[in-house]
Amino acid sequence: MKAILLVHDQAALMVVAGLPLLARALCAGHRGGVTEWLIISQIEIFPIQQLLTSEPRLQRISYALIDQIEASEKLLSNWIGDAEALLLSCTAVFTSAFIRQALTSPLPAPTPVTFLTGSGQETDVYRGAAPCLWTLLRTKLRTPPTPFPVPCSLSPVTIHKGLWAPLTLGQQEVERRLFASLGRDTDGFLARALDRKVSRAVTRRLAHTRITPNQITAFSFALGLLSVWLLIQPHYWPRVCGAVVLLVSTTIDGCDGELARLKFLESDFGAKFDLIADNIVHLLLFPGIAVSLYRETQLPLYITLAFVTLLGVLCAMAVAYVAIFRSSAGLTEKDGKRTPLMELYERITGRDFAYMLFLLALFDRLSWFLWATAIGTYVFAGGLLWVFLQRAQRRREGSCRD
Repeated sequence: MKAILLVHDQAALMVVAGLPLLARALCAGHRGGVTEWLIISQIEIFPIQQLLTSEPRLQRISYALIDQIEASEKLLSNWIGDAEALLLSCTAVFTSAFIRQALTSPLPAPTPVTFLTGSGQETDVYRGAAPCLWTLLRTKLRTPPTPFPVPCSLSPVTIHKGLWAPLTLGQQEVERRLFASLGRDTDGFLARALDRKVSRAVTRRLAHTRITPNQITAFSFALGLLSVWLLIQPHYWPRVCGAVVLLVSTTIDGCDGELARLKFLESDFGAKFDLIADNIVHLLLFPGIAVSLYRETQLPLYITLAFVTLLGVLCAMAVAYVAIFRSSAGLTEKDGKRTPLMELYERITGRDFAYMLFLLALFDRLSWFLWATAIGTYVFAGGLLWVFLQRAQRRREGSCRD
């Protein structure tokens, strides 16, 4: 679906969380399913053109930029055709989830609609055919006084997903709400209660730098390797320090995804890099704990558990590779959302385990963690494989019916 974006004033060029508001609106709309933009400017076009041509993230987005003087009912009708379109103003921060629901929400009647947030707040976002959108648009354009048509009747539709925050709230409040929306539904309890609060504070500072999500992943990976080295040591305090470093690593690991979603830098490579880095750390971490306990106690049982956990992690990685990396669906959908199988993987491999590891290291009970992982890796691999095979069978049955 196409969308019209009205640029009222210089606020559209204001940087919000490291990205100009206009660029953020176009990227969010593109991720949400907008196929083409018509940007109508009420300010000088030159600075907008500079932004549109200089921002790499906008190169893959289809748009046309016109001055408000060029806007007309005929132009709008020719551009939209017989279909519907969205009309919104560049006066708020919104997420792709909000736009996606605005594009796909079933309409209560074949009349134009105005969208409300879940709290009932009007959003200044409309959806309808060209004649009504032109009527609405004319009331917003600063044109010479002319007789305006009677505004068309609008039906309200509530959107419960995503974020829409007007600049009238103030930049600080808008950014606060934007950062609060960066979490994932797959986050565990401790990740939501603790990790995200810390990672969002870090991401807020990184948003205004040139640091990329992949650089954050690399730094988190280095911390993960350091934690493995400390946990392999056969002494109490190095292992506790290793558990603390792992906690820091998992918290920092949340920043790469937050920054990617915040600045529209998600990529299939970045998702794979993050997943591979995590798996390498796990591949070394779990057998490393067994080696540490063997070095401390000299019990052959821990050498056996080292091989058992190593094989379990390898099995889990192999299943994840087949089910996710080699899956026809891939890691992400076209709109940037995680695939259902990837969401399941993230739920099971959440960061809450790092807190359990820390507590058990603190009470010198890492052997409990080792037994849990020795069994849990095989249960995880088998469960993920079963889900993948069930989904593959349903796809085949669906193809046969078609």
